[in-house]
Amino acid sequence: MPTQVSFVGYDDDILARDSLPPLTTVGVDKQNLGRVGGEIILNRINNPDLPVTKTRLPVRLIERDSVATLSQ
Repeated sequence: MPTQVSFVGYDDDILARDSLPPLTTVGVDKQNLGRVGGEIILNRINNPDLPVTKTRLPVRLIERDSVATLSQ
């Protein structure tokens, strides 16, 4: 467990779980990310004059041992 520095990764994969210490990550549903991205691209192709939009997808924090515990 770190005491002075914490590390957080993105896109939870097997390397995050198997690292020493195991890496805390932000996980995202890759299938949903691809589906939504494809829909946005197709919508843009079919409607090129639409304004640019922002899309937020849910993520989850997967806590492992690469972050320090803060005491108050």
